[in-house]
Amino acid sequence: MKTILGFLIGAFFVWFYLHTPPIPEASRYYSIKEALFDVTVATPNSLYSGTAKMQYGGTVTFNGIEYHKFTFVFEPKLGMPDEYLFTRLTEDGIYARTFAPKKEAPEYPLVPFPLRAGNEWQDMINGYVRKNRMLRIQSLETSTKVYPQCVHIQSSGHYDRTAMSRTTVYAPDVGLVKMHYTSGGEKRSIEMVRKAG
Repeated sequence: MKTILGFLIGAFFVWFYLHTPPIPEASRYYSIKEALFDVTVATPNSLYSGTAKMQYGGTVTFNGIEYHKFTFVFEPKLGMPDEYLFTRLTEDGIYARTFAPKKEAPEYPLVPFPLRAGNEWQDMINGYVRKNRMLRIQSLETSTKVYPQCVHIQSSGHYDRTAMSRTTVYAPDVGLVKMHYTSGGEKRSIEMVRKAG
């Protein structure tokens, strides 16, 4: 009986290994292509619904380090200012500077390598500590398509005494596909609709 049970367990793990696709090369989660996102921002007193175009602005250099610049342009505006993101790809991760256009802000890891569910790390945004955890690597279904082998990251912390929580999802050969952010009474969601190229 033990022999049969051992054989079945071994057979299951062989089947699981053969039917589990390998995690893509980590660098494939980085993209400099432009994209269009659906955006929803809800506060206790208002609801914003529109789009954000992620425009690529070439490279810029901060303190001798080269970054790719992206601008998120919201339509309709309705008081939503453009937001900026500066990113770079290294051997140990995808790094960024804040969405706010502050050149002096320190960079932080968006997606550290190697890609492994359960990885945890901390960073500092605008002087506040944020805790991050790579939750899982699995498919994500959006309103437009299914993205396989996505990296799901949960972030939490406090900003100016207000608790914040953020979940971001990155897909191979695509980059950012979805983000959900809550802080105080505000909830913000973005989801990719279309990728350029």
